[in-house]
Amino acid sequence: MAKLDVSKLAERLEQLNKGGGNNGGGTSFSYIKLEDGRNVVRILPPKGDNDFAEEVFVHYGVGKSEDNKNGTMVVCPTTKGEKAACPVCEYVKELRKLKKKDNDRYDKEARSLGRKKRVYFNAISEDTDLSDFEKREVEVDGKKVEKWFSISENKEMSPVKILGTGIGIFKDVLSFIVDPEYGDITDPKTGLDLIITKSGTGFNTNYDVKTKRKESEVEFEHWEECLNDLTALSNVGRDYDALSALLTGEEPEPKDDDEDEDEDDTSTDSTGTEDTEEDENLQDEIANAIKRRKNK
Repeated sequence: MAKLDVSKLAERLEQLNKGGGNNGGGTSFSYIKLEDGRNVVRILPPKGDNDFAEEVFVHYGVGKSEDNKNGTMVVCPTTKGEKAACPVCEYVKELRKLKKKDNDRYDKEARSLGRKKRVYFNAISEDTDLSDFEKREVEVDGKKVEKWFSISENKEMSPVKILGTGIGIFKDVLSFIVDPEYGDITDPKTGLDLIITKSGTGFNTNYDVKTKRKESEVEFEHWEECLNDLTALSNVGRDYDALSALLTGEEPEPKDDDEDEDEDDTSTDSTGTEDTEEDENLQDEIANAIKRRKNK
């Protein structure tokens, strides 16, 4: 099991506190949803030589339509590098040019679709009934392998899930780790459970992060073999044209399971008191902006 590089994490925390650090398929994941009130989770150590957390840029609510009212959360191509072309980022720039005042139609849409940092961890929720899981032998590509299953749901599932948060909770986690009073809270034998209290909604959603008083072992002894490959979450998965099609509502998709609004989302609901004509005009502007980019 890889040890955390505390000095490296301290540098990362300093970058985040200064407002910097914006650098950046086919895998199915299960997520921990932070509910209103008290949530207790145990963040786990890294898988192999990877980092214990994966930082990703995302866009929320892309391609809202009658069939896809909430839109889709997508990974921004700039996760792989600032120079990567992203039609959503380009459209947000167009909206900001059209903005006439704070909180107008264009400002709301730009803030709603603007890229935001999402951070992922392997974690186990205190609410998980560990006795509900068992290993079963299944056949994969003609070979027999063992997989974890939920007994009650009778489907392949592991108690080790993915916790997605905003940058604020990530900074809290790093602050604990670099503080000698707490140390490596992910340590499987001497780590600490996190208590995350969620309150409010939308812009006013707040997350208070504390640790339990006593060190403890990870209760699920098979946690290491169940760790998810977090690096897969930074895969963009869609090329420029596919993202453009989604943005214009040509290819509606279901909302991602990782649906928590985090404490750093400065997004607003773009459906306000404006009438339908303005909605249609905005959609036309999206399509025209993308066409202009393609023709360059």
